[in-house]
Amino acid sequence: MGGKRLKFPVRQKYVPPAPKREEEKEESVSEEEHEKRMKLLKEMGILKE
Repeated sequence: MGGKRLKFPVRQKYVPPAPKREEEKEESVSEEEHEKRMKLLKEMGILKE
């Protein structure tokens, strides 16, 4: 009968932390730009109204 071997933790690959991005950065959209986007979405069939 053999002896028990010690189990050492397996080394994980080092992954550098992801660079922090500035999320939820809202840009104010002009009324004209908003209308253009809505018209385009309606023409594509994404929006219905």
